[in-house]
Amino acid sequence: MYDLEKVSTGVTGLDDVLMGGYAVGRTTLIAGGPGSGKTNLALNFVVNACERNEPVAFVAFEESPKALRRNAQTIGFDIASAEAAKTMFIIDASLPGQAEVVGAFSLSGLLATITNQITRFGIRHLVIDGLDSLTRLNNDPALERRELQNLNRWLVDSDITTLITSKSHEGELVPSEYDDFLNYIVDCVIFLDHSVLQNTVTRRLRVMKYRGSSFSGNAHAFHIGIGGMRLLPVSSIELMRPGVMERFSSGVAHLDDILGGGLMRSSTVLISGPTGSGKTTLAATVIAAANAREERVLFVSYEMSAESMVQTMASAGIDLQTPVDKGLTEIFAVLPEATGAEAHLFQVLDRLEVFRPHLLVVDAISACARMGSDEIAFNFVARLIGIAKRYRMSAIFTNQTTTLMPVHEISGVGVSSLIDTVIVVDLIVQDGELNRSILVMKSRGTNHSNQQHEFFITSGGIVLADAYVGDNGLMLGTARRMCEYRMRNELRNKTLAIAANRASLERKRNALKFSIEASEAEIQMLETQMEISKLDIDELEQRVESIRRT
Repeated sequence: MYDLEKVSTGVTGLDDVLMGGYAVGRTTLIAGGPGSGKTNLALNFVVNACERNEPVAFVAFEESPKALRRNAQTIGFDIASAEAAKTMFIIDASLPGQAEVVGAFSLSGLLATITNQITRFGIRHLVIDGLDSLTRLNNDPALERRELQNLNRWLVDSDITTLITSKSHEGELVPSEYDDFLNYIVDCVIFLDHSVLQNTVTRRLRVMKYRGSSFSGNAHAFHIGIGGMRLLPVSSIELMRPGVMERFSSGVAHLDDILGGGLMRSSTVLISGPTGSGKTTLAATVIAAANAREERVLFVSYEMSAESMVQTMASAGIDLQTPVDKGLTEIFAVLPEATGAEAHLFQVLDRLEVFRPHLLVVDAISACARMGSDEIAFNFVARLIGIAKRYRMSAIFTNQTTTLMPVHEISGVGVSSLIDTVIVVDLIVQDGELNRSILVMKSRGTNHSNQQHEFFITSGGIVLADAYVGDNGLMLGTARRMCEYRMRNELRNKTLAIAANRASLERKRNALKFSIEASEAEIQMLETQMEISKLDIDELEQRVESIRRT
């Protein structure tokens, strides 16, 4: 069986999508609309090849070498150094602004120049950036196809790994009719899309075909930043939790008991409930407990600023400022609308790489829908869960539900099945009072309580109360306190009755003991009298015997 030799794309996630990278000695087309990231993707490949000391020729049809170097620097690529090291060669094929096309245009001259570079410098890889801007100068589809066929034959004969970037007419994840011919002759086609969803920019990538290789055909969102393109496919998430049976405290002893001994290490926890139910306060309690164990925590807030978080938690007796100052807790606060989901994802990932926390807390995943759509939110949170499992860290996610009975919308973005432990906090109106309750809905691999408990947010933190169930269900607030009062009175009365019965029993025991002692004394006296009588009888018998002898 023939195994297709491949070379890295320079983008880790894309290597996974392509099952190893670009095919060596073959041609890959990168198509997309303006701003979709075609040149950036090609530069990722160029920089990666240069780092391996594999010379690359870059044919630029649209940008001058100076503009290309400057634009590459904005994403952290120093291609000038690669040129100085003779691992990158830029061939300026851009047309002057005043140039006019006279007669039929041919690529033969350009191909001769590239062939010379290959021979002189041992070029192993080739990038042709913006080929469409040149071939379409012909204004003759038949002539254009002929030139593309000539280019394809030259590439096949050269046996060189080639990337071609070309603008797609529609800029969508499906090819346009105009691009069909080019799509057919190359070995691999990658389409890039640049769109705006709910005022948020989203870039997506899709592999349309890959001759001789399997690949992921789904659309994958990606991010362009320092370091070029970054891609983390949803398919890369790990569904299995590491086999760690160690537990850690939530910071509330009563809650630890309800959980069967605390939270599991390297597990994911969802705290779900309506606004004001205490989700963030409970998460902050876990953070404080982790800091007390000298464990690092990364807190990602999509709801409030770092200053507001510290101040709000201080009112509940939770000190976050001290661990922040000591470097035990890092609070990263950002609005979901600030950028796209992929940028948010890699912002978190970069901080995890540097900070290496023991615990990740995200507040709240319900806000992630504002990054574009529910699907984008699901993909974002699912990959965060996968990242947490990959790093073997514990992760806590809060979710704001929109009703007072969060039964059908536990996670809000459909990821509850990926979560190990689900804790539902709720607001319950009973007898004219608004009270808080907490319930462990599920906790994989643990013998947790199935009872709903009342809890309070006090100036000293979170306090849980025992569950009281009456004829009408769970009793909270004043009803619970009245029930406790009645039970205390009943206990006091029963205690007094038991004490009275005990005293009466003790008196009877003492009287019986005295009676037994008196009876024993009487019996002893009678026994003594019997002994004396026996002695008198013995003496009398002796006297009778003496008289009889005389």
